[in-house]
Order: sequence, then C-alpha cells, then structure tokens
Amino acid sequence: MNRLKRKFRLIKLISFFLILVALAVLIFFAPKIIKKSVPSKEVINPANNESISQEEYNQWKIFSDLELKYSIKYPQDWIVEKNLPTEISFYSPSRLKIKEENSNPISPNIKLTIYQPFSDFPSNPKKLNLEDWINLQNSEDIFKKININGLDAYETITSYPIRIIFLQKGDSVYNIFDSSAGNSVIQQQIVNSLEFN
Repeated sequence: MNRLKRKFRLIKLISFFLILVALAVLIFFAPKIIKKSVPSKEVINPANNESISQEEYNQWKIFSDLELKYSIKYPQDWIVEKNLPTEISFYSPSRLKIKEENSNPISPNIKLTIYQPFSDFPSNPKKLNLEDWINLQNSEDIFKKININGLDAYETITSYPIRIIFLQKGDSVYNIFDSSAGNSVIQQQIVNSLEFN
C-alpha cells in the first residue's frame, strides 16, 4: 500500500512539474505568437509583405491610350508591352527576368485586352452581350460583381491562382487578367487605377 502511495505521489509530482513547464513555455512564447498574428499597419498584404505608400503610388507611370480612351498606372520599374492595338501586358522586374531567361511563353503579371464589340471575345461563340454572357456563366457561380472606379465589373470566383475581370464602358469590354488572383497589393492597385477619359 505504501508503495502504491509513493507511486501516486511521484505521478502527482511529475504531473505538477510538467504543468509548470507547460505554463513557462506558454508564458514565454505567447507574446511572440500574439505579436505575429496582429497585422502591422505598414504591411497592406501580410501574405507577401507588399505595401504601397501614397508617395510611391504618386510616382507610378501612366499608360494612356487616347484612341481607346483609357489610362492605367503602374510602378516605375515595371515594363509595359503593347502586344496588339487592343492588348497591353504589364511585367514586374522579376517576371520580366523569368520571361527573358525562358524560351517558353510567360504570362504577364497583368494583361488588359479590350473587345470592341464583346462579340469578338473568343469564349463568346453565341455572340452575347457582356451581361447575358455573365448570366450564362453564372449558372455555375463563376463570377461575382465588384466595383472599379464607380463602374460595375465582374470578377471570377475560382480556386485558380489567377483573377479575371470583365468591365464594360460604352461599347468596349475590358478584360483584365491578374496572375496574382488579387493577392498582390501592387497588382490590385494597378487594376484599381484603370480610368476612362
């Protein structure tokens, strides 16, 4: 019986010691865990540590197309390529480097294609207008409605690592391809800077 009591006391003592160690670890690490989970005001997108100051944004370049009557801002160190009269691509320095080193085609960070009329859109074999085409696609809940500079737009709701936006202004439909799926603050800001003249 004494032997059983000693074993029980030893188990209680070890349990008490383990609880003390666990509390000490919790007290030591808890502030660090909490500090990591509170977002910093300086970082807009904690996933990739991107942020844009207003001063930095004000120094961005502006691409303007007077014929198609739109403009869009982009960072100073990015490259713009006008592929077709109605298509432009934006490349970050890192994506441009990959493009130059690779023999395979590399998609841009952002691609803007304008369809005049929307019936020219390759995935529109029925030649529908944008609203009817979106409604047809949305039978599968592919798009959600968003707003870009006061205009209604439609954005894909997919698990793919890309984002596709359709926006109509007059007879033109602007198709925006965003390779970051909206996870890049810089790319989101480029999309949001689209303005019409």
